[in-house]
Amino acid sequence: MGFTPCPAEPEIWMRAHNADGSIIWPDKIKTKSGFSSTTSKYPTPTSDGSYYEYIATYVDDLTIASKDPEGLCKKLENKYKFKLKGTETLNFLLGCDFFYEDGVLCQAPKKYIEKMGDSYFRFFGEKPSRKVTS
Repeated sequence: MGFTPCPAEPEIWMRAHNADGSIIWPDKIKTKSGFSSTTSKYPTPTSDGSYYEYIATYVDDLTIASKDPEGLCKKLENKYKFKLKGTETLNFLLGCDFFYEDGVLCQAPKKYIEKMGDSYFRFFGEKPSRKVTS
């Protein structure tokens, strides 16, 4: 499928695309002058419209960042016989909430913080104070 492990985090797999959507295969790395297999292993998308797709793996979870996540899921199911469930938009993973704010994807541990507040209330009988003491 053309995915390679991310150099900073090997559980994240990435694949580069040209602006037209065609895959930039790892042996043909894009440079300003064209393609060369002698340059850096990881191309850098530029303002020409090139982009990356990512698949992050954790135990039996896949998190996909793609212009066409449904197409990628169908390929994983049909060609590679993955049995995927819960292929909806990401909203909670590994203790963090994911949400959009003004069209930007954001991450925050909202549910975790709420649970911490509930535990504090059960232990001390009052809600935590925002007052900082030193």
